[in-house]
Amino acid sequence: MIEVLLYPQTVLYPIGLLKFIKYLEKLYILDLNTSKDIYELIDYNIKDKLQFITPYDKYIYLFNTVSLYVKQLKSFGEYLKYPENFKYYKLNRELFDEYFSMRKGEEEELTSIERALVVLTLAEEVDKNLLEVSIGLKKFQAEWKKFFDEKILYTETSSVDLEVFDEPLEFESLQNIEQRINALKVIFELFNWEPYKNLDTLLITEKTIIFDIFDIMNHQEKISIDESLVLIKFPQSINSYLGFPPDPFYPRFMKILTFS
Repeated sequence: MIEVLLYPQTVLYPIGLLKFIKYLEKLYILDLNTSKDIYELIDYNIKDKLQFITPYDKYIYLFNTVSLYVKQLKSFGEYLKYPENFKYYKLNRELFDEYFSMRKGEEEELTSIERALVVLTLAEEVDKNLLEVSIGLKKFQAEWKKFFDEKILYTETSSVDLEVFDEPLEFESLQNIEQRINALKVIFELFNWEPYKNLDTLLITEKTIIFDIFDIMNHQEKISIDESLVLIKFPQSINSYLGFPPDPFYPRFMKILTFS
């Protein structure tokens, strides 16, 4: 059994990630203030394996502020979907810009940390929505097949059967990978890594990230977990690629669990 940090996403998307669950002792997730709530809404029957890495207390207010700001942006986007609202916005732009501001009455320019948190929070929301679509599609496919195989009517299912998700959908992949990685480099230092400094394995689904790491690490050892999963070991830490500060209190990542 393996302990891993999910990287660079904070949601179990793409859906093929569910194939890893049975091999994991612990799955560590960076908590962006909204991450825990997402896992409360979706029943994977894996909550005993989840461990959230939280920011230092002094940064909690910042995370809360960014979460509220993103919610306001989403509401603003919903409002502007209608042409009549967009016309009203153009006539009263200063009023709207003041209302949908992270710092009322102050200059709107966000700090690098705030921008990074906004990027990751929005990415998390996109992943959550795509995951819900994937789950719905997989359930529909399974029930449709059952209907023809057994000639029974569709029945609503509330829990997730992990066996349904053995084969990930071909088109599934993360959006804006480079932006996520750059954002994570900015906010890593906000989290309390001390209890997790012995963590040494990442769970990565995106081949582009792994190939980039291969470019700076010429030697690696591959260990097959099963016919579709592999554990990659490196002779030294890949922290420099991840953007971790050179500090002994941070984990030294030297392994990647991924698809074969």
